[in-house]
Amino acid sequence: MHKVAADCRERCARISARGVFGLLAFAAVSSATGIEKERSAPPVVPGFLLAGVKYEAVRWGASIGATGNGGYLRAVDEITGELLWVHRIYGVMRDVDIEGDKQDVFIVGIHASEGGENLIIETERKHLFHFDLRTHTVEKIR
Repeated sequence: MHKVAADCRERCARISARGVFGLLAFAAVSSATGIEKERSAPPVVPGFLLAGVKYEAVRWGASIGATGNGGYLRAVDEITGELLWVHRIYGVMRDVDIEGDKQDVFIVGIHASEGGENLIIETERKHLFHFDLRTHTVEKIR
């Protein structure tokens, strides 16, 4: 065998071995830390209609000029479709070392409290927030 070809084959074998080792190490670390290749799509939350106003979770923050996704509620007039207001229910502390989409926390449920004067908002992390429809104040329940 020609010397140059043998050297090339040996180098390729070393590079391939390192690549396989690196891939296995990444897979082990990803599995142990719970890092997934891709996040599943955020849930589609049906709007909640109350007294002629439809309350909707805003999935994509960029659509309203926000920097993150999830955590916003909007109110739309049922008849005219006019946007009445957008309110931030909760924020998410961002870690620059973690991909942004892995840090997004989306709203998964919107329900009226007893009496219909307030909304209860649930996140995919099982946090609950109480939103007062009169004052637009938010209180974290859990």
